[in-house]
Amino acid sequence: MNSREQNLNLSAEVFKDIFNLVPNPIYIWKKVGEDLILVDYNRAAENLSHFKIKDFLGVIAKEIYQNKPEIISDLYQCANSKLNFSKEINYTFFTNEEDKKLYVTYNYIPSDLILVLAEDITKQKKTEDYLKKSENEKTFILNGISELIVFQDTENNILWANKAAGDSVEIPQDELIGLKCYEVWHNREIPCEICPVNRAVKSGKPEIDDVISPDGKEWIIKGFPILEENNTLIGITEVAQDISSQKKAERNLKESEKRYRLLFENMAAAFAYHKIIVDENNKPIDYQFWEVNPAFEEFTGLKISDIIGKKVTEVLPGIENDPADWIGKYGKVALTRIPITFENYAEPLDQWFSVAAYSPKENYFAVTFTNITERKKAELALRKSRENYRDAYNRSNLYKDVFTHDINNILQNVLSSLELSKAFSYETTKIKEYEEVTKIIEKQIVRGKKLVKNIQTLSQIESYKEELSSIEVLNILEKAVEILKQSHLDKIINITITASQDEYHIRANKLLRRIFDNILDNAVYHNRNQLVEIVINVSRVSKNETDLIKIEIIDNGLGIPDPMKETIFLREIKVDDIPSGIGLGLLLVKRILESYNGEIRVEDRIIGDHSKGSKFIILMQEKPNNL
Repeated sequence: MNSREQNLNLSAEVFKDIFNLVPNPIYIWKKVGEDLILVDYNRAAENLSHFKIKDFLGVIAKEIYQNKPEIISDLYQCANSKLNFSKEINYTFFTNEEDKKLYVTYNYIPSDLILVLAEDITKQKKTEDYLKKSENEKTFILNGISELIVFQDTENNILWANKAAGDSVEIPQDELIGLKCYEVWHNREIPCEICPVNRAVKSGKPEIDDVISPDGKEWIIKGFPILEENNTLIGITEVAQDISSQKKAERNLKESEKRYRLLFENMAAAFAYHKIIVDENNKPIDYQFWEVNPAFEEFTGLKISDIIGKKVTEVLPGIENDPADWIGKYGKVALTRIPITFENYAEPLDQWFSVAAYSPKENYFAVTFTNITERKKAELALRKSRENYRDAYNRSNLYKDVFTHDINNILQNVLSSLELSKAFSYETTKIKEYEEVTKIIEKQIVRGKKLVKNIQTLSQIESYKEELSSIEVLNILEKAVEILKQSHLDKIINITITASQDEYHIRANKLLRRIFDNILDNAVYHNRNQLVEIVINVSRVSKNETDLIKIEIIDNGLGIPDPMKETIFLREIKVDDIPSGIGLGLLLVKRILESYNGEIRVEDRIIGDHSKGSKFIILMQEKPNNL
């Protein structure tokens, strides 16, 4: 072999090594007649297919991808058109794992070769989907804010604006993108000279200022620089708050004491005017009440005559140690004249207020309270709606899992019994065994019907609107006991009901019997004794000055271990923790009792030994028959 041939062989080996070191899967196809045959692939392609692709070397594309016509189409398109192209596809490589998202490039190479390069972008797509969802949530929040919020680049080009910004100029949000902020809000062809946004661009720090727009509105404009990790400025966030009404009030107060007093005395918002007190280092240490309006007195309960001219530390001793730092917060407003706003809940009034503090002149500050209760209620209602949706979703999954768990057990019992019945049906000496197996099948069918009924009740209980009324509990218990005995004719059941009076009336509805049906049915089903004994005690008790009816259902069944005594009533329990036939019934019992404002717990029949049976204790509000 001459040196030239050696070099060629070396080059081929180097090429093969490079080919296998490429991290992205590569496939080489060759056009043979009308077919395309897989002729080579690299190590990344082999790894992606879990080493199964080697079985397809030399096989035509139509056989390999017989269930993927779109891939066959792409390969033959590249081969026949001799044009290169790329696209994203969903594809599973010879495995049962979930589809991967791939970015695939088809390249035609002279000599009838097709080079296919694939890049796994599954994680990238999931990240993009997550970011998109996160962005949508942030947009939803920002669109609910009353302040104008605008993202700009360093040239004042609008990149995004919230709904309030668009509404302020009656321009849709998406039509603001690309416009200059000073063109939209100030009808200018050049940036504003004193604009805090442009000052923030230059200083790289947050800037704030009052600005008057051409339509006469006054704003607090805040510019916040957007910096990358290397402190490179990439844009500006502008937050604008319309303070026209506040400024107008200030001017009116200065122009006319009479008009000021009329407004001051009759305004619905609470108002207080103060002077800040500082120490020798100009640090705020107190403030003095100069004026407050009647609304302030009404909202706070502090009488005007008791606070005017006094220091806040005299009116509210200990406020100087409050972690909220009211003196420092308001002192900063008075000294810097930078206004602040925040929201506060007044618990005695059950009202929400938006608090604004600003400084009309140095060393003085005013505070106004605006009622925002309705907006807060709307926000709380929205949050509650989300929580209800999430709870409903979790409950749906729980009911599905528990139903699947129990119905599988029931079906397995039926199948096993059917196999035995087939075997017994051929032997005349096995008639008794055949009848017993048939009874097992019948009982499992009844269990299945009860399971379906419980699921139906659980899924409908949220929307169940029947009002609670006075119901006599002993009558319902007796009906439940009668139906229980008819449902278990193959069992010897002894049930005793003891009560100190003839009638007990509770607040309930027609779902009450479902409570007793489920507990009593569990007491029989989970009992291996020849004689099933159940004792039901009914009595009146008092708890927190409320009259209650106490019902104890005591059985001699298998009992419930201590770790399960709490979890069997919880909504978010694991299916593996629920014994067959118990979980769904007791969940239903818990849910119905919650709708009655009642409660349930379980104890050992014999304290310390759960294997001797259980005691279910139910408490429900008493409701006299005449109410």
